[in-house]
Amino acid sequence: MTESLARLRVRPPSPRLPWTAPRSDELVDSTLARTGTSDVRRHYLASYADEPGPVLAMSPFLPGGVDMAEHLMTNKRDVAIGAKFVGGKDSIITNMEGAAHTFLCALVPIKMHGDYGFRRFHSVPPFPSSPSAPYKLCRHVLLSTTIHPDFEQNNVFVPLLALSEDEVQGADVGLEFAIAKPEEKWDERKRKGYEDKLRKHLIYHLTSVRSLPSSTSVNNDPHAVIWSIDDAIARLTETLSSPPSETPILSPLINHYVLTSSPRRPTKLLSLEMLLNTYVASLVNEFSALEALCPLSSTPNLGGYIYTFDPPSIFAASFDATLLNRLMIYALRLVASTNALPGLKVFAFNDYADFAALRLLNLALRAEGTKHVAVMSRKRLFSGRGETLATKDAIPQVEGATLVIHNNSDAFGQNIAQAG
Repeated sequence: MTESLARLRVRPPSPRLPWTAPRSDELVDSTLARTGTSDVRRHYLASYADEPGPVLAMSPFLPGGVDMAEHLMTNKRDVAIGAKFVGGKDSIITNMEGAAHTFLCALVPIKMHGDYGFRRFHSVPPFPSSPSAPYKLCRHVLLSTTIHPDFEQNNVFVPLLALSEDEVQGADVGLEFAIAKPEEKWDERKRKGYEDKLRKHLIYHLTSVRSLPSSTSVNNDPHAVIWSIDDAIARLTETLSSPPSETPILSPLINHYVLTSSPRRPTKLLSLEMLLNTYVASLVNEFSALEALCPLSSTPNLGGYIYTFDPPSIFAASFDATLLNRLMIYALRLVASTNALPGLKVFAFNDYADFAALRLLNLALRAEGTKHVAVMSRKRLFSGRGETLATKDAIPQVEGATLVIHNNSDAFGQNIAQAG
């Protein structure tokens, strides 16, 4: 199961691709006048029809396929929100559809008028322009909307992964699957049936035995592995600390579970196999697209992409961010052991809260097809003047490469258009 999920769907660039990835190491003129009061966000929202559209990368098992992708990409609410499906006519995407959105990634070239950084607070200082320049400067980058598994509250990924008193047999929804109408989602009984169907579909595609056992059977199973969150972090860190030469094959975590605990929430057993496979599928979607969109150039040292990763914070509020980091790195190591990633030049991880991650990432990318990748902190990547992207003199891999950034949003809010 995990091994088959980890295979990239890579194809060379073709005329069917709507655009070529930009190089990000040079600042260029934008279409926004240097003088005047035009706001950057307002300018691009007003002219979005002139901008290139996204490339969508989705798992083959996304329920409803293209129809679900269109639904998820066009029916989001217009704010960044904590509560997900709350009922009423502004709730059209359900919690389990939101979980399914993790298996859909949109990538689109955008223009940044400054490099984002956390300088006591979130900020994007504008690039300085020459007083004689007619237009403001910008950096062309590639925005990836890869979604973190949503643990902001207990209503998206927790119910997907949690064991109950009864075994749940997974079931593929089939080619005839129809997305529920909004009025059906507003009916609690119909919505529950629809959510159960989606959950069983994801269970079918994310578990080796196509089902989730009951919590009682797992507690009575001498072969089941049940970890606390701290134990899970320690065990996964220990495994990931072993070089690939010593541990060439990682366990797919079948029959492994983590016990959540909270003073205000009931204890639950969550499937680590499903969560690991979620990360594997998500990475495969993104890297399959990036390898096709950002190939190495025939000119030496040019082309390829610089990948940045910011670990979850808000989206780990009801779980544990460090454990999610370990599972992402574990999944990355599985993907790297199965595929070459020639276009990946830099993997920059924001290690502000997880100082062990860079060492584990270095080991994860030591496989034959990824040993060329430079692993570094996000802070080092943006070590240029004013915390901007470093120059090629400081980091040679930057030359001619595409910078891949993430909006780190969820499946429910139009953060790019509406958030400040």
